[in-house]
Amino acid sequence: MVNNKDETIWFSPIIALYDANDRLVEISVKKSETIEGKNMRNLMLDFELPENIEEGHYIKLFTWSSLGEMEPVVKMKSYFK
Repeated sequence: MVNNKDETIWFSPIIALYDANDRLVEISVKKSETIEGKNMRNLMLDFELPENIEEGHYIKLFTWSSLGEMEPVVKMKSYFK
């Protein structure tokens, strides 16, 4: 993740798995992370997929300011839909 701002940013990365009917199946929330201003940081997020994955399932990655505020720090990304 890249922080193009001058100040440090705090964020909580969240991975969510949805089924073909857009229902939430699984979610993983990582503790608050920081990236100093004008810096880049690689993050590893663990997420175990259930055994019953079917066609149409997809993943969304959210990067919120905090779990309390839930303000997007980065635009949400969706994969496999």
